[in-house]
Amino acid sequence: MPRAVGACMTDVLDDMLGRVTIESSWYASIRGTSPWAFTSPAAPLARLIVVTSGECVITSKALDEPMTLIAGDCVIIQAGVSVALQDDLSTEPVSCDGLDFSDTRQA
Repeated sequence: MPRAVGACMTDVLDDMLGRVTIESSWYASIRGTSPWAFTSPAAPLARLIVVTSGECVITSKALDEPMTLIAGDCVIIQAGVSVALQDDLSTEPVSCDGLDFSDTRQA
């Protein structure tokens, strides 16, 4: 799958974010050490995933095939779509609902 880079990526992201209204936000920083994998169930809101270092694989019924994400990639998950993020396709994911995000921040 082609990757948008440089000015093109900025233009697309600026255009997209300029069209949305953000009413609230929540974030979690996840630093995984192999093996790791989790699912993020379908949610009523869109989600933004940004890979700041390393790489992972994202899978979803909405994708034709798994996609490898590398540092610098960002993906917007449409409302109503579930995904799995994994260090490797052989790692069995756990539900994100079962993870402890006790160090959370509200924005």
